[in-house]
Amino acid sequence: MKAEDRDTVYVYYVGKLEDGEVFDSSKGREPLVFTIGSGQVLQHFEDGVKGMEVGEEKEVVVPAGEGYDSGELAGKKLIFQVTLVKID
Repeated sequence: MKAEDRDTVYVYYVGKLEDGEVFDSSKGREPLVFTIGSGQVLQHFEDGVKGMEVGEEKEVVVPAGEGYDSGELAGKKLIFQVTLVKID
């Protein structure tokens, strides 16, 4: 089963900058839960998870300027290592 629009997905992730600095991670916490197509997460992140299967790991890249509009991550390329753990 592959993750599709309107599926609720559970993912673990590690978010890094191009220099390898980790800016966020779900390790040691509950997985991130969101519904594909709902706009709850960055569009590139959502698009990257779509089509994944449970247990699959994938690198999802958010190009510079297409992630956050403000804060310390604004305008930076973001690299996420994502593992899909469940689909509802």
